[in-house]
Amino acid sequence: MFCSKCGEKINDGSVFCSECGERVITADDTGLEKENAAPTGTVAENTAADGVTDQAGGYSYQGGQEFALPHSQDFAPVIDKPMKWYKFLIYFALWAGGILNILNGWLSYFGANTQDHILNYMSVGARSLFSVLMILLGVFSIYVRYQLAGFKSRGPVLLIASYIVSFVYTAASYLVVLTRYNLKFSTVSGDLLGTAFTTVIYVVCNYVYFKKRKHLFIY
Repeated sequence: MFCSKCGEKINDGSVFCSECGERVITADDTGLEKENAAPTGTVAENTAADGVTDQAGGYSYQGGQEFALPHSQDFAPVIDKPMKWYKFLIYFALWAGGILNILNGWLSYFGANTQDHILNYMSVGARSLFSVLMILLGVFSIYVRYQLAGFKSRGPVLLIASYIVSFVYTAASYLVVLTRYNLKFSTVSGDLLGTAFTTVIYVVCNYVYFKKRKHLFIY
């Protein structure tokens, strides 16, 4: 065996060259260098080889380096905020509101008196139209529920949109009745302003609530 630096002959078993002091490269050293070499190939291939992933954060650790992985449904977000209002929405409020709207819209479409008394004062054509719209609102509420439950990034936006659309529906139904019976706005101003105030409160509170939890809705 000869020194890789100066070419001097080295006795078997020697660790350093007696001529220049260069460290002798052995077969074991070569194998160690291969193990410590930088990873090659794609992140996915390296991750699969290591089998080390942080599914909650969407990161893989390879050779001391951290690689961001694309989010998927297999990665659950780390819940670091109180979520009682969120749970109330997805387990009760959106379900109940959606089912009630669908039921009331269905009954109203077929001429039955419903809890939504405004529909009872509409003409047959207007009542049918608003009944269908009410059913669609119910379906939309359930759709929003699933978007939130799946931590979809558009979920909070759709929730706020549902409050606004619901108010527009209510205001339009009042306008139809006022027009039909030639009534003054003061007749329903109290109810309509109360609904508007409630809608603003819901929109603002939910905007603030979900803005603080924006990092959770990542899909």
